[in-house]
This record gives sequence, C-alpha cells and structure tokens, in this order.
Amino acid sequence: MKSRPMKFLKPVLFVVGLSILYTILMTIVYIPPNSTIQRRVDASLQDIENEGLYPRVGSFGSVAGLDNWTEKDLFGMLLRNSDNPLYAALNTNGWLLYWHGYVVVLRPMLLFIGLGSIRYLNIFVIILLMFSSAYLIAKKINFITGLGYLISLGLCHIYIFPLSISYSTVFITMTIAVITVCLFYEKWGKMQLFYFFIIIGSVINFLTLLIIPLLTLTYPLIICYFLEQQKQKKSCRNNFIYILKNSFAWFFGFGFTWIMKWMLVSLFLNSSPRKFAIREILSRMLNIGNPERDWFQFSRSTMFKLNIHNMFPKIAIVLAVLILSIWFILFVLLRARNKNAIVLLPILSICFYPYIWYFVWAQYSQLHHWMTYREQAGAVMAGLLFLINTVDFNIVHKFFNKRQEGNKW
Repeated sequence: MKSRPMKFLKPVLFVVGLSILYTILMTIVYIPPNSTIQRRVDASLQDIENEGLYPRVGSFGSVAGLDNWTEKDLFGMLLRNSDNPLYAALNTNGWLLYWHGYVVVLRPMLLFIGLGSIRYLNIFVIILLMFSSAYLIAKKINFITGLGYLISLGLCHIYIFPLSISYSTVFITMTIAVITVCLFYEKWGKMQLFYFFIIIGSVINFLTLLIIPLLTLTYPLIICYFLEQQKQKKSCRNNFIYILKNSFAWFFGFGFTWIMKWMLVSLFLNSSPRKFAIREILSRMLNIGNPERDWFQFSRSTMFKLNIHNMFPKIAIVLAVLILSIWFILFVLLRARNKNAIVLLPILSICFYPYIWYFVWAQYSQLHHWMTYREQAGAVMAGLLFLINTVDFNIVHKFFNKRQEGNKW
C-alpha cells in the first residue's frame, strides 16, 4: 500500500513535470529569430488596430464583442525580447505571472500564415469540434444531452469564437476534453479521471489564465457525471463526492500550474514576482493594490447583475420560464417523476460554480463582464439536464396515450 505522503506528493510532482514540459515547449518555439515572423506579426497587429480594441460583431452589443486588447498583447509576445530562448519563454515580454502558452501554437503558425488565415482555419476547427463533441455526447448518453450541450453553447454567441484567439483556445481545449471523455471514460479508473482533470486545469492555465477557463471544468464534468450514472448507480452523497473530488483536481492543476510559473521565474530569471503576484491577485479579486485601476467603480452586486444580464437577455428568460413551466406541469401536476431523481441533485451543484468564481475573481468579472458571462454556460447545461432527467417520459407517454384512447370513445 502506498504511503500517505507519496499519495499526496504524486499530483504535485505530476504538475511540476507538466510545468517543465511547458517551459521546454515555450523555449523551443522561441528559438527561431524574430525576423522569421516579424512581417506577419506586424500585419496582424495592423489588422487588430484597424478593427479597434473591442469591436462588436452583429447587433448584439458588447456580449458579441472581441477582446482585441488581449490579442494585441498576445501578438506582441510572439516577438522574443531576448536572444536567450529560455529567458524569452519565461519573461513573455514582461508578463512574468502568466504562461501565455498559446505562443506554443501561434509562433510556429506565424511562420506560414497570418491572423486572417488563422481565423479562417479556426472556423473549420471549431465547427468540426463542436459537432463532433455533440455527436459523441448524443451517442454515448442520449440525443437530449447533446442538444442541451449545443443550446448552452449558443448562449455564448459562439459564432464569434473563430475570430478570437483567446476564445477559440478555451473552446478547443474544452471540446477536446469532452471528446476525450466520451471516447475513453469507460476504460478509466478513479485515479485516471482525477489526473485527467488535473491535466485539463493545468493546460488551460498554461494556455490562457482567466479568459473563461471554467468551461473546461464544467462541461467535461457534466459529461463524466452522466457517463458515471450509466456505468454504475451511486447514492446522492457519493455523487456529491464524485463531483467535488474531480473539481478539486481541476482547481489543483489550475492553481499549482500558476504558482509553478512564479517559481520558475524566480529560479531562472533571478526575479521575485511574489509581491507583484499578490498585488495582481488582490486587484483581480477586490480591486485593491493596483493604483492603475483606481478609476474603476467596483461593486460585487453590479458585477453579478452585468454577468447574469449578459447571459440571459429577455428572450432567454422567456424561454427559461417556458421550460420551467413545462417541467412543473410534467413533474408536479402529472407526477411524471423519475424514481432516481434524487440521485441527480448533485448535478445542480455545478450551477453554482460560475457564481463562486465570480465572487472570488470579482473585479475581473465586472471589468470584463462582456466576456466572463460565458462562464455560466456550463451551469445552463447542468440545469437543463437536471430538469430533463428528473422527468419520466414513459409516464408522460402513457398519460397522453390514455387521453387519446378516451377521446376515441
């Protein structure tokens, strides 16, 4: 039997290993000189400047806006600021606290194509991944679950994702995670699943820190939950533990990968980002410690209102009321209740995840509400699937069959 210290040390060593891998990958992609990509970087930056920092797509307002401010910084990071590739990899043009791992993909791509072509390719990649993941969900669980998945993504204004490197990075990571779960879940044991969520949390921190990362937890976790129900029925208590354990794995991977970046910077760059890290965290959470943001009127209540309003416009609220009314009629009035409905209660805990996230990263979630509202998409899917799966449609079918037979007479 493994000793307890080793049991807890293995996940730590695992993330350390991933962080070393990230550093090696970042170092390799920074080896080619700037001259190999300078022309395409300049052209991409010019395209972004022509569009503006926060351009809006269509007539939906800021909720369908691009984050070109981040894209501009991102393309600036592609040009190394040192002849030492390792220094360039860890420094990322002064962004010491963040990995910005999309450099690993973007820098090689810029050797051949520019921003316009990358966005064009993104269209095909996102469509392929979206429908492939929906198909596998429908195949492995049921059609309704696949439909709920697509509906929840629709609320995110997903059509703008191909135009944004930041958004598409999160979406691609999430859909690959969902596809992986659908293909391999039946073969996994408890620890393999635990490490899978550590990997996803770590990878999304490496790629992009606070740009709607929660989607990479909620969607795969929901799919895992329903696949687990097919595999073996568990008690309500055990289902809560299942959700909490795998959520902890994701947050551990996410948080410790961030800390590893600070440690590597301290080790190789002779720089101590600890004070700056604390200031940045306090700023993102409470809007304190950063004089540059003194102008910002921070309010948690305002933050919650903005994010909820962005996710649920009037038409979405009307649809939600309609769905809840139908569920009430079927579940309460017709008593078409699934006998295992109580076992599904833990899935509702996922509905609270985005709001806990907002509470913690409050300042960031208010300042970027036009983007962070998408964190609620997983909660929408969890809520929809709870309502659908607590209804026994066999009872509904029998009820309407009886009514039809009665009408014949």
